[in-house]
Amino acid sequence: MYEQTVQTISVPDQLCKMSGISFSVVNNKDISVFPFRKPLLENIGKISEFAPCEGSVYLLKANSIMDDPELRKLINESHAIFVSSRSVPTDENSKHRVLEQSREHRSSIRQCIENMHQAMYSKNEDYENWIKILESIELVWHLCELLHLEAVHSDIVLPKLIEWSRLNSTEYDESISKELHLGKGAEIRNGEKYWVQIMSLLVESRFEATRALLRLHSEADSKPFMEADAILRGIPIYTIYCGLSPVEFNARWRAWKSMIRSKISAGTFSAFPHLLNVMNILGGVEPLFPLLRPHCHTWYQMLTAILQFSDPMVKVHDLNYYAQQCIDQYGGPSKLRLLDHTILALFDADLATVIKKLQLTADNGWSAVHLTNLLHLSGCLNKSPETSVDFEPMLLEYGQLLMSHKRFWQIGMMYLKYCPTHGKESIAIQLCSLPVDNTKIAFKVIEAARNNGLHDVVKSICRVLAMKHIKEGNYGNALTWALTSKDADVMTQIADKYLYKYSTGSSDKELNCHNILTGLGQSVFASGRLTFLCKYCDFQRCYQHGKVNEAASILIKLLESRISPKYFWFTLLLDSLPLLEMKIGTPVFSHEDSNILLATLEELAIGWVDNPVRKTHNFNEQIKIIRLAITKNLARTLLLQSNAPTNSNTIICY
Repeated sequence: MYEQTVQTISVPDQLCKMSGISFSVVNNKDISVFPFRKPLLENIGKISEFAPCEGSVYLLKANSIMDDPELRKLINESHAIFVSSRSVPTDENSKHRVLEQSREHRSSIRQCIENMHQAMYSKNEDYENWIKILESIELVWHLCELLHLEAVHSDIVLPKLIEWSRLNSTEYDESISKELHLGKGAEIRNGEKYWVQIMSLLVESRFEATRALLRLHSEADSKPFMEADAILRGIPIYTIYCGLSPVEFNARWRAWKSMIRSKISAGTFSAFPHLLNVMNILGGVEPLFPLLRPHCHTWYQMLTAILQFSDPMVKVHDLNYYAQQCIDQYGGPSKLRLLDHTILALFDADLATVIKKLQLTADNGWSAVHLTNLLHLSGCLNKSPETSVDFEPMLLEYGQLLMSHKRFWQIGMMYLKYCPTHGKESIAIQLCSLPVDNTKIAFKVIEAARNNGLHDVVKSICRVLAMKHIKEGNYGNALTWALTSKDADVMTQIADKYLYKYSTGSSDKELNCHNILTGLGQSVFASGRLTFLCKYCDFQRCYQHGKVNEAASILIKLLESRISPKYFWFTLLLDSLPLLEMKIGTPVFSHEDSNILLATLEELAIGWVDNPVRKTHNFNEQIKIIRLAITKNLARTLLLQSNAPTNSNTIICY
């Protein structure tokens, strides 16, 4: 929105200098640059003249509003105002509250600009580009606020334009203050700078300050200067509190101008050419443009001055006519910049075009989103189809931009919440793409997903974290995340990792998952494999505490239910061996239990050739030992059953 210049970026690469460069678009903000030369037809298939070489790819990133600490403060402050604006009730005071929030936004912009100026002086930071951008945004925002958010009495806009011009023109304020402090002097009378300051005050309609400066002239007591002071003192200024109707004010203003022209014609100011120029401007003596042009830096500053001295009762719909005349004094429409087009659109009350122009500003959509929000809440964008603006795409783009940054993803999510059509889907996509570097961030992201009812996102994030811990061999944390996500597939995979590592002898003698599985309650039933792992841990705990009968019962149920993986059967049979060999009165395994053990052993011995357990050291010898122990236990149970006093059981032999 400021005067644009072409920036030259040097690529510090000798190969690029020799061969030339090309680029590729990475995303909507970045491009990659690399050395490239298009081969000639006769050289296709031949080795390049630059071979062998090491080429580099350079990534050029656009400046972002999130990259600077001062701008990050602006983002945080504007977010608080945005959220507050969305809670404004729709009543007679809503427009007043929206106006207050607009001023809060402008105050934040001004504070940011001041902080940047201080940083430039104290830290040698280069903020010149951002200062120009923010000053242009503030200029447009202030004008929009005055013309469209504030009430315009009787459709007369000049008082608003004068206020706008004064607040954005402070070039001579300091020097004028010094002149007023010095007082009268001959150096003031003959100084060219003095009259430049007079003219600058005049074009900004600062008539009291103009009078004060004129009284410092060495000839201030002469008749021409006293007449000039009386003219300035009596200038009619229209306000809603002046007590005059537009018709009455217009009559008084014309009489005042006629009086000035009569004094000019009488030669009252002829002895002082500079003072005569001042009176010609006040009297609206044509042509005004050559008199004002040296003292107005922009066409819109000249517009305010022209209206003050030629048509103070101008209406909004006439602004464009006068604006075109002023633009012609500054090179015509071909010289207009983005800022100029935006201001013209505001004069035409074309808010849709204003928003489109703001979206072209290099602030990543910050100003367009927040100003559109206020215009939308005030009802300015809903008056006709021509002025309607689709606000949701702007919110989506800005919210997604913030969520792509690790500092602002929570703020960006707040903007997306106010997108009724695609906001929830966008939050889900952005949350899934966030880099979860540690547990603290993970819990924040999961909490945000749960608060928005995005249970699939919670499951996805937990699954990603679980798989990450699985790859690192941290099965305990992986199981914790899998349980959080309630993902049965991941639970099964983790349980398999535990069991397989234990069964192949790659881990310690214990599974080391008792603490994790303790207190899971109904969660263990989410996966059959996890249920088996939990029951197997129960078996180990019973065996270690000497509860052999309970341990034997659990072991048989695990084998009989067939929920255990086949590669783990051999481990279960090995666990049964010390129970089979116990020298106690009554065997811990009954006859039926022994038959189940034997059937499992035979199926394991003759089936599944690719079973990795078969590669276990001394597998065949251990099978023989287990078979012998089972046979002995069968014999003992048969004898006990046959010697029982009342034997009505049917003995089954395999």
